[in-house]
Amino acid sequence: MRVQCYLIVILIEAATVFHNTLAAQSTDTLLVPYRQGEKWGYADIRKTIVIPCQFDEALFFKNGYAVVKRKTFIENLWEVGVIKPDQQFSIGFEVGLLEDRQDFKRLDFLKGVEAYYFSDSAGKALLSFVFEDGHIAPIPQAPPFAQIISIEESLGLVFDCMGNMQCGFVDLSGKMVIPIEKLYASPFSEGLSGFGIWDKPSEMVRYGFQNKRGEVVIAPIYESIGRFVEGMAAVRLGQKWSFVDKTGKIILANVSDHSAVTLKFSEGLYFQEGRAAVLRNGKWGFIDKKGDLVVPCLYDDVGAFSEGLAAARLGTKWGFVGRNGEVVIDFQFADDFGRNYMFMNGLAAVRQTQEGLLGFIDAKGVLVIDYAYTEVEDIHFSINSFQSKRGFNPYGFALVCDPNQQWYYIDKQGVKYAED
Repeated sequence: MRVQCYLIVILIEAATVFHNTLAAQSTDTLLVPYRQGEKWGYADIRKTIVIPCQFDEALFFKNGYAVVKRKTFIENLWEVGVIKPDQQFSIGFEVGLLEDRQDFKRLDFLKGVEAYYFSDSAGKALLSFVFEDGHIAPIPQAPPFAQIISIEESLGLVFDCMGNMQCGFVDLSGKMVIPIEKLYASPFSEGLSGFGIWDKPSEMVRYGFQNKRGEVVIAPIYESIGRFVEGMAAVRLGQKWSFVDKTGKIILANVSDHSAVTLKFSEGLYFQEGRAAVLRNGKWGFIDKKGDLVVPCLYDDVGAFSEGLAAARLGTKWGFVGRNGEVVIDFQFADDFGRNYMFMNGLAAVRQTQEGLLGFIDAKGVLVIDYAYTEVEDIHFSINSFQSKRGFNPYGFALVCDPNQQWYYIDKQGVKYAED
């Protein structure tokens, strides 16, 4: 589990107002982060600048707000603000010690709220929720240096990283609803959270599931667990994985072998688009929700299903298989970001050689955007996401980096939204 760098955030005043009022994002009014030289602003889909390029980074608008970043005269100290389409800085705050691009992207307000340390009137740093409209909800019961490592289903997962190294949950008003006393907890998914406690007889951590009141729903008897997805969660006893429903009843027993390689799936096995990857005799395939093997265990590695296709590897080459095991795109791509090959908005980023550049193919395997990029950014960042999702966001844009180390957005035709 990656613990984010300690952040100190100070709310500051709003600034200049733009005169042109824009409607909510649609095809005609979509604003795309646009780079001129080293500065970012926003352009419409015709590449006409709407908000001048004045920021050091800029994210897409979500729910009427976007996050932007400016450098300050202090190294690694950034001014980060939330803007509306008709305002420059509607909300602004200084953030210390941003580690990298992903730290900045956590301020994306994907769910309308994030959590950071704010200084109160006495100068004391207090862990708080900050909402996209600027409202702040302190968390007074949070231990010093605690972190909110995930916000799911209106509950924040608190990790006491400097004290007892345990987990609990707070609601969005800042009230502690599940005490910080579990050795492990996963974000809530479909109303349940996995948790772990020390089992003295076996001298190991055992895992179960709790509801939003902290009540045990499935007893902590398992050696490993996953999260609930599509009504089921993976659990392991001994060397076999099974799936249980929300009452703890085993629905699919002993469907997958246990191996260190299963850890490539964050928090165990899971269903996606009605399929779950399983490992048998050292090879990967997929089962359906009845437990039937619908994609034979033939592959050396696999990704998750997305838009009806899953990446699969034979030897050193990757291709894509369909929901019933048919090979849709032949095995021809390099083993670089492997199982993260995933179709998003109709396209997938792939590369032909290990050291080669990335391009984009369609669902038939046709190259539609040439091999021209060294990196493709995740469309969002979450510590607890099951898998990296590198590709085109719901608006139809991908953030890419070229061999000259220049970042910019492209559309699905490969049009570049930047001027070097």
